[in-house]
Amino acid sequence: MTNCYMCGKVLNSENQSIEHILPNSIGGRLTSSNLICKDCNSNLGNKFDSKLSSQLNFFSNILMIKRKRGNPQPELMENEKTGEKYFLDHEGIPTRDKPSFESTKMGDKLNFKIVARDMKEAREILTGLSKKYKNINVEELLQQAENVSVDIQEPLYKTITVGGKDCLPAILKIALNFYIFKTEDLLSVKNAIDDLNNDRTDKIEPIVLEHRLFDLDEDEVSHSIYLRGSQTEHKLYAIIELFNVYQFIVKLSDSYNLPDIEELYVFDILLCTEKSKVIKYRPDFSFVFNFIYPKSKPDFLILQNALNRFFSIAMGRQHSNHLRQMVTKAWDEIISSQIPEGGILTPEIANSFSKRVAEDFVKLAKKLAIFNNTNDI
Repeated sequence: MTNCYMCGKVLNSENQSIEHILPNSIGGRLTSSNLICKDCNSNLGNKFDSKLSSQLNFFSNILMIKRKRGNPQPELMENEKTGEKYFLDHEGIPTRDKPSFESTKMGDKLNFKIVARDMKEAREILTGLSKKYKNINVEELLQQAENVSVDIQEPLYKTITVGGKDCLPAILKIALNFYIFKTEDLLSVKNAIDDLNNDRTDKIEPIVLEHRLFDLDEDEVSHSIYLRGSQTEHKLYAIIELFNVYQFIVKLSDSYNLPDIEELYVFDILLCTEKSKVIKYRPDFSFVFNFIYPKSKPDFLILQNALNRFFSIAMGRQHSNHLRQMVTKAWDEIISSQIPEGGILTPEIANSFSKRVAEDFVKLAKKLAIFNNTNDI
């Protein structure tokens, strides 16, 4: 490729950009610098990719995926019983969504109760109050502050919506990226490129396939792109699957005249590696090009089963991560703090460590049981 497939500009050292075939925000690693220019990359990213990334951030977050740049954004969750809101970070650790501030007057005195998420935030709040109340000693109050860990006893909920007009252009871009990356052919997909330029999404449909394109390994979570074109049928399509859950068909061309093509790209986002798979199911061209969502009545039980599988894998990873953090914290607070360098591990210290780990494990098991009961989407 010597030209940007979106705007037609000649690609050179000044305007070339690294384009992720699948967005990096959801763990994609396959890239090319010969697809679109910097301006189009930035525009499409802000306009389309960000919408898809936002919709799928919960899945990236709970799965604790590794990205080339940064971590998944924290997800805002709600305690339906209390109404309290928390941000859940990429390691599954909840933090209050905002600080709380209460003031009560007792006679001539005004009492403040401040709950901040860290000392920096506490300092900022107290500094602001000190401008109004001159007798506030910020440093003295900070020394009196306590670090408190509170167990969340009730489930945290979030409503997730994946699909719709907002994310479909990003799905079309994934299909175009992959086809052009593999073939450098623009003519066959000219109409699809025009659709992307004009925000048209009538050639992309959410779908729930009755059969899997390929078999999954145990505990595998992957993204895949399946590409198939027939010179005889004059049709070219792609099927995009994200997190082995959400599937989309992209009708790339109904005037395809090049040699037959079939490509399958599978990227395991937990192992960060491409996987070679045997294609087990090839959707018929007539089926794909006549499929219209939701008139074609997809089987949502298949989708629910895929979601259940995903959450089972995700919770297993969360469990292992929390268990590792729990043991590390107990070691630092009990073993490392009580044994001087070159010292000896006494039975008393070892028993204290074992007791702490056992108590924390019971708390962890209760938390995971609460979360496991709340995977309705």
